[in-house]
Amino acid sequence: MTMPPDTQQGPYGTPSNILWTNWKADCKPGLTANE
Repeated sequence: MTMPPDTQQGPYGTPSNILWTNWKADCKPGLTANE
């Protein structure tokens, strides 16, 4: 799966690291915001 880089932009263009972290957590449990 291709994932966008960790930035202030969420996976859907939402400026929220929380949403981005939750999205990755839903996709691949165990990942952190730094991974």
